Amino acid sequence: MHAQSRELLGRPIASFTATKHKVAELQTMVDAARALLHTTAVRIEAGERPTRELAGVTVLATRVGSARRCARCRTGLGYLADPTDTRLADAPLARIGIAPDALLLEYIAKTMGV
Repeated sequence: MHAQSRELLGRPIASFTATKHKVAELQTMVDAARALLHTTAVRIEAGERPTRELAGVTVLATRVGSARRCARCRTGLGYLADPTDTRLADAPLARIGIAPDALLLEYIAKTMGV
């Protein structure tokens, strides 16, 4: 993990509480998105059309914002030699063309009768 090799004030940034908490939060969000995606895929395989869950997966996965959040742990690297940095910097552009969260959340709320 990059946070373990990058140093600040003579210590790996992974040793700072804020970084540890951010990494743990990201992992929790990734696990939740993965679990919802798996459950939704099982329902699709069973012939169901879990549209609300698909909207939820999209919102959750994009909100995880792993690329943007991880890029913050790599602060200052920008577009350097490591191709990961370029992909992280470009990742927010991937959302273009995906339904905005507001539309997906509106649909989810409607299916809940709210």
